[in-house]
Amino acid sequence: LAEGNGTNFERIIIMMNDKQTEKWIGYLLSTAAFCLSLVQTVSIVCYILIMIIRLSSKNERGIISGNFFKSPLFWGLPLLYLWHLVGLIWTENFKYAGLDLEIKAAFLLLPLFIGTLVISERNYRTTLCGFIAGCLTASLILLVHAALKFNETGLHTAFFYIDYSSLLMHPTYISMYLNMAILFLFHLMNGSTEKWNLKFYSAGILFFFIQLLLLSARTAQAVALLTFVVAAFLYLRKGEGLRLIRIHSIVILCFTLLSYFALQSLNNRF
Repeated sequence: LAEGNGTNFERIIIMMNDKQTEKWIGYLLSTAAFCLSLVQTVSIVCYILIMIIRLSSKNERGIISGNFFKSPLFWGLPLLYLWHLVGLIWTENFKYAGLDLEIKAAFLLLPLFIGTLVISERNYRTTLCGFIAGCLTASLILLVHAALKFNETGLHTAFFYIDYSSLLMHPTYISMYLNMAILFLFHLMNGSTEKWNLKFYSAGILFFFIQLLLLSARTAQAVALLTFVVAAFLYLRKGEGLRLIRIHSIVILCFTLLSYFALQSLNNRF
């Protein structure tokens, strides 16, 4: 009986530790998602902490090995990283090669330690919302910074392309994050039935699309339009949100055409 009670006690302790581990991983994951479009160093630190926490937990180590080897989808990026390592055989510029391997370390670490995570629905939604909130914060910072710059110089280019995004990162990178935010908003919209939530998600999609027009990364705008077209077909196929989709279609088309003809700098980019 004493032995059985001891075993049960140990199981309770293990379960409590697993819950604490899941809680901390949830906090770190949502923080990393929020900071991706703002301060990427913070996101990297969060990823490293998640890696340390998971490696120090016996249960998490089992989940990592089980999920990683179970799905070939996780193998692609680590194999690409290993191919870069093989490429060192032919290189003479080890200084650049070392920097390149450091930058591409995410190819090895993210699929292994982030891709194999098993998280609750709550942590999943918190991470999505954290990422969207981070993109919204970054966009507002860029708008305020551009307005102050315009007030100082009188040049409208403060709201355009590299001049607009220079405070945080290159327009290509931040546009990629905004495209992901649009995808996540469509995803949240698809799972919501509350009227005010739908209006909020809809406004968020339009706001991020306007940001993409200001950032003027050509591929990013093409991806955003393609995303919207695919989402529209999916909604129409399900028979959901027809009125909302029509409004989105008209507004986005008008924004695209008017910005193309009205903004000379955008016209020149394309």
